[in-house]
Amino acid sequence: MALHFEKTGSITVYLRDEIGDILFASGTTLPSNSTTGYAKGWVFIDTNVAGGTGSFNLTKGTKTSCTFSLVTQA
Repeated sequence: MALHFEKTGSITVYLRDEIGDILFASGTTLPSNSTTGYAKGWVFIDTNVAGGTGSFNLTKGTKTSCTFSLVTQA
């Protein structure tokens, strides 16, 4: 079964919560801190394959001002 997704700038959004905030997304560039529209604890997978790296990130803060925490880097 394929996931429904949408493009938001350079980010691919795979899942949103019941009020429309992003829960799970991926892209080649991590969004800036203080970006709005992301649920608390949302998951972002950095797929910077061209740079030979990737990372798994979680957010903390509020939906109107989030910060990103690196969980692991490959």
